[in-house]
Amino acid sequence: MNLSVLIPALNEEDNIEETVRETTSIIKEIREIESYNIIVIDDHSADSTFKTVADLKEENVVCLRLSRRGGSNTALRTGLSQVSSDAALCISADGQDDLSCLKEMILKWKCGAKIVWALRRKRTNEPFIYKILAKLFYIILGRITDNNGSGIDQSRADFFLLDKLVINAVNRCGENITSLFGLLIWLGFEQDYVEYDRRVRRHGKSKWGITGSFRMVKMWIIAFSGVPLKIMMPLGLIVSISGLIFAVRISYNVYFGPSVPVGWSSIMVAILVIGGI
Repeated sequence: MNLSVLIPALNEEDNIEETVRETTSIIKEIREIESYNIIVIDDHSADSTFKTVADLKEENVVCLRLSRRGGSNTALRTGLSQVSSDAALCISADGQDDLSCLKEMILKWKCGAKIVWALRRKRTNEPFIYKILAKLFYIILGRITDNNGSGIDQSRADFFLLDKLVINAVNRCGENITSLFGLLIWLGFEQDYVEYDRRVRRHGKSKWGITGSFRMVKMWIIAFSGVPLKIMMPLGLIVSISGLIFAVRISYNVYFGPSVPVGWSSIMVAILVIGGI
């Protein structure tokens, strides 16, 4: 196979060189991989991430730098648009993804899986409440977005291998703001997974925080569920009925209630009826 490795990076100058070298070393030990290239996507870092990769002067390693910060999803989508290989492996730059399971992932791919996820066995080194919230979030998300069919526990998903068919499908989806994880599940290709033990971060702190989590929730629900539309119908009906009732009340007050400025009643009735509808 021909393999592309995509590594989104934001201020990872202390980690990226070691991640690239380790990835190269592991790939060279897998005989199924005939050729490879590594694409680092610098998410407009404020440090020397781009220069660090450029200084490696590796023939199979290139670095793309985004003109402005767009987040990991945008970085990965940018990298996928440059892939022409049989498959693409998407990993993080901080060294937490243990690629010792890559050979097993490739075997799953050779058996027909178009998307192969690497799921961490345990969510260690995280607060207990964060683990519970993550599990609960993905359960609820699976219910409201009808994404339970894949059978993949997304709360443990970290990195993944994509077949060329999936890459082409992702590149044909023109939405600029969406969750790549949600898109991969929604596309409906055959999926499988392997399990691995996630390592601690080599240097620095994670760039993924509460703000990013809530942004992902918003993107996922809006892009992949009918919940907003389902809420809109009963809410609109309630507002319409309330508006009509209030319009009747206003009309009644014109003749039997306290006096109001001339024209106020007709304006309010028009606003409530039209707005309610």
